[in-house]
Amino acid sequence: MRKRFAGILAVCMAAALCACSGQPAGAAGQNTGTAAKADTAAAAQEAATAKTAAAAQIANPVREYSSLTEINEIAGGKITAPADAEVTDERYSIIDTGDYKIAQYEFTLDGVEYCCRFANGIVEDISGIYVGEGTLFADNTDNGEEIREFDGGMAARHFNLDGQYILMAKDNGKLDKEAFEKTAEQVFEAAYVANGDDETMIDLVEGSWHEAIAGRAVMEITADGDKAQFKVNWPNSASEVYIWEFTGTLAKDGGIEYSKGKKYSLVFDEKGSEEKTDLSENNSGTISFNEDGNLLWIDNESENPEGTVFVRDDQ
Repeated sequence: MRKRFAGILAVCMAAALCACSGQPAGAAGQNTGTAAKADTAAAAQEAATAKTAAAAQIANPVREYSSLTEINEIAGGKITAPADAEVTDERYSIIDTGDYKIAQYEFTLDGVEYCCRFANGIVEDISGIYVGEGTLFADNTDNGEEIREFDGGMAARHFNLDGQYILMAKDNGKLDKEAFEKTAEQVFEAAYVANGDDETMIDLVEGSWHEAIAGRAVMEITADGDKAQFKVNWPNSASEVYIWEFTGTLAKDGGIEYSKGKKYSLVFDEKGSEEKTDLSENNSGTISFNEDGNLLWIDNESENPEGTVFVRDDQ
């Protein structure tokens, strides 16, 4: 009997030890879930900390100033405050894109909020909204200006030798075309004068230029009234040279554009005789100033879509 009882007790003790050595399945699952939540929370905290640190390292691209004179001097612009008008809520700032600076003048006139911007030598849209899709209702070619109406407001863009000006206004029910055009004329007034009645880009580019990197290509430009005659000689080898000839006219952005340009090659043999081959493909393109004041030539048939830079021969 004692042996039997001892055997039963041994079995019970063994069962008790087994029970104490483990945990119920539910408890184990609960601990696992708690650990997972802790890991997730820690990861989220690390991500938030990293995001905060990254944000702290990014400088605010907009800096406030106290006057229109200050931002014009910094950006090289000629934004003018509307004359003889009750302008309120005036704010002046510079937006630093990293590549160039934009002068920004914000104000309220007759209950309408306006924003004027200027960037030196920049052709790309600086409005922050793509106003090019709007409806064109004013196009002043003489002043290099166009005015568009778009969903939510109106915008006027003006180009001259300084760069690009743009005026935008929100449509809050008080905005009308006549008032907007008048405001644009006032804000761009100094820019119109800066265009000059006589001097244009055609006058400024006349002369001899050479390709900036290797210096092999030569561009000769002759002013001819409101047009410019271009001839580019670009040696390809000791026996072959490419030649472009085209007539440029002033574009709306203040630069020069051309179409129906001619391109051909001259190949010389050992005796000095030449063979001329017409390579024209209705060449078209543009000539403009880059940020360094050099010429940027973009020919639409070229294999280089970013264009070629030319500098004056005396540089």
